[in-house]
Amino acid sequence: MRNRHRKDDNHDDVVRALALRGFWFWDASQTNLGVDGFAIGQGRIVPVEIKDGSKPPSARKLTAHETAIHLRLKACGITVEILTGDDDSLGPFTPTLRDFYGTDRNRLLQRVRPESGGVAARTDRGEGDR
Repeated sequence: MRNRHRKDDNHDDVVRALALRGFWFWDASQTNLGVDGFAIGQGRIVPVEIKDGSKPPSARKLTAHETAIHLRLKACGITVEILTGDDDSLGPFTPTLRDFYGTDRNRLLQRVRPESGGVAARTDRGEGDR
């Protein structure tokens, strides 16, 4: 019979903090995946490792299996976020306001405003343009 994986003491607190930021937590802490779960939201699926921030750094070390999985994912361009529950570790999950009228709007305005140095929009229409 296989031993159960231990959850960190702050596991439920971190999951609640993710939910408050609009993420659903797919818990995989009782599996042998090498991550505690996946934070899903804002069009992203992020692998997450939860560590207890109140413990000393030596007690928060990754196991050999976790390290191997994190390195394998990193080689594929996927970063496993290590969350301790403080605001700094939850930073990647803070909702950001999208700038719907930022860069794209400025590029659009440059096309229609000749005074801004962009290409002027054509306003005269000939017979063949209809």
